[in-house]
Amino acid sequence: MNAADALGALFKSQTLIAHNQRLYPKVLNAYPPNGEGNVYIVQHGIVDDEIETIADYIDWYIETHPGMAAGEVLVLANRRVIGNGIKDALNFRAQQGARTWSAESFYLEDALNTPSAAEAFSLLSQLVDPDDRPSLRYWIGEGRQDCRRLPYTRVRQYCEQNGPSPRDAFEALATGQLNLPYTTDVVARYQALRQQLALLQPLSMPQLVDALFPAGAPEVSTLRQAALLIAPTVQTPRDLLNELRSDITQPELPGTQGSSIRIMSLHKSKGLTARLVIIAGCVSGVLPSIDFSAPIEEQNRQWQEQRRLFYVGLTRSTETLVMSSAVRMQRKAAMQMGVLVPSGNPNGMATLPASPFLAELGPHAPSTVHGSVWRANLGF
Repeated sequence: MNAADALGALFKSQTLIAHNQRLYPKVLNAYPPNGEGNVYIVQHGIVDDEIETIADYIDWYIETHPGMAAGEVLVLANRRVIGNGIKDALNFRAQQGARTWSAESFYLEDALNTPSAAEAFSLLSQLVDPDDRPSLRYWIGEGRQDCRRLPYTRVRQYCEQNGPSPRDAFEALATGQLNLPYTTDVVARYQALRQQLALLQPLSMPQLVDALFPAGAPEVSTLRQAALLIAPTVQTPRDLLNELRSDITQPELPGTQGSSIRIMSLHKSKGLTARLVIIAGCVSGVLPSIDFSAPIEEQNRQWQEQRRLFYVGLTRSTETLVMSSAVRMQRKAAMQMGVLVPSGNPNGMATLPASPFLAELGPHAPSTVHGSVWRANLGF
């Protein structure tokens, strides 16, 4: 079966989603106006090759489809290191080739997943509202595996018995007006907070963004990108915080007729469609990412949920679908992505097993082709 016949056949077979147990399985029907489509399963030597090849392919695809808006391209990658790598490669090509489009990533849903980002956000929250208890609790516990649970519990119990807020109690401890045994560690963290807030208080909005989300710090790059877009339109730290919270919880995505190539996780793609959809990083440990320490029932639930998300990603395309993976990447980076790799030199290369979901696509799926062969066959 050639690629031009594969999209309709792949969706019609629904072999992948049949692996999920459903009491009332839904039947997905083809939409005739879309016509036949193209499906490619592509494997690259290393992740860097995957990123560069996908960027070249998207650039070529838009150039060979006159009148096609960049918003008709949707890249789905469940790891920011891959998604943002594709974004940067695309924007480099756009700049070099004087293209009228750009690439934009939407990973704000996990923008606070790194300690540096969460700490910066808690600082901003405390700057705006010193009585914000969640951000205060995060700051006090940050950096310790036990989150300083026992000394914090002593402070909380004092508050429950005597009435002050946690912030007032910590302020009294920091100034020597209150003494509680075994709280030295948490008091030191609160004093560090006071020092940080004193430094942030007089800053202008651009200075505040640079202080909280410094340039060149990968762990806060997503928040910095969002804050830089917000900063010119707001006047106060409270406005900045509110806008950031809104962007993280309810980001606005450009439409298909916009000038931005959209890059995001599979989860965020619900309800979206595009002529060209690329699912990148189709390797085990990413698709799916299973917590093997969880009870077997929970593991089964994770398998079914992530298979369903992969199926959702497959069905976003109206014209061309690409499923992409790489064979190797740096071992340290693979471990950070959650890929299980044998122990060894952390600076060495790790072999990446292909996603088991690819094997579940059934007989209508095209054969896997190497990235270099894919380039040669299509001429990009």
